[in-house]
Amino acid sequence: MTLMLLTLCSTVRAEDETVFSMTAVTGPTEKLATGTTADVTATFVGGSAQVYNGKSSAVALASSGVINLGGSGASYFHAKLDKALAEGDVITLGDVNGDVYISKSTTKPGSSSTFPYTVTASDGLKGSKDIYIFKGSSGKTFKTCVVTRAAGGGGGGGGVTGTFYSVSATTALSVPASTADLEITATNATITGGKLYATNKQTEAKDMIKSQGGTMAFQLTNNDTFFKLELDNALAAGDKIDVKMQSRTDADLGLWLSKETSRPAAAPTSALNLPTAASAAWVDVTTYTVAAGDGICGEKTIYIYRATGKGTYFADFKVTRGAVAERKEITFDFQELCMKLGKV
Repeated sequence: MTLMLLTLCSTVRAEDETVFSMTAVTGPTEKLATGTTADVTATFVGGSAQVYNGKSSAVALASSGVINLGGSGASYFHAKLDKALAEGDVITLGDVNGDVYISKSTTKPGSSSTFPYTVTASDGLKGSKDIYIFKGSSGKTFKTCVVTRAAGGGGGGGGVTGTFYSVSATTALSVPASTADLEITATNATITGGKLYATNKQTEAKDMIKSQGGTMAFQLTNNDTFFKLELDNALAAGDKIDVKMQSRTDADLGLWLSKETSRPAAAPTSALNLPTAASAAWVDVTTYTVAAGDGICGEKTIYIYRATGKGTYFADFKVTRGAVAERKEITFDFQELCMKLGKV
């Protein structure tokens, strides 16, 4: 009998990541003295947890498989994560019976939250490895605590896909001499997914946004004029960076992307290059792909420097992240399958 093996391949979305989970709580069931902390006994993935008794008398904070914070608004549950929270992470409390307060510290916030709760860029939880839960007006008990991250959201990406940072110049801007980190606002540029700053270390003012070849553009006139990007989401391997640049007839041009606060002495791995052209023109520079170990992967703050001693213009800078997918292969004996179906 000839063995016939068939392999089917498909591409599917990768599964969401469980950053942290606590299930099957069994303790501590004993009463905790006022102002004391105890480890939670449960099944954990990606960390551990404790409970703190802020009540003026001894009380048990776990019973019948649940965390119970009903004794006092000063008591709390503290999840200790192995990985920092990222924007877009979803925190779920199993069987929570109402609203509760969530914080990154032992200070109870001013307003409560409902669950599932999604971490935002401004709630203070992003980047933290600690989650504190306090009782709310109605919520005080829960059985499980789980933090999930959308596929592709590692490295602080928080599950973002598509263009998550972009900037385009709109109005001319002169930056005064010896000026560092001048924030560029909506008055001069359209910015999404973060912020943009201009630095001019020259002894005279420099036009760092101006019209060039009919296009409003960012200008790098010297090695010590540069832009700083602050991204809401950290760069991750595989992210694509696209820039429109104006070519020159007398020099190869390029942009150096770096995490360093001053221009590197030599070209970094993360460089966008544009060769000398027969005539000056606006060109869509094909993508630079962020890679592990390239100096900017994992960073939320990067700097843009010119690559040569010539004035450099760029516009329409954007960073894009594709949806994460994985390849699945299924191999089976086709002849055996046919025999089982009565076809052979």
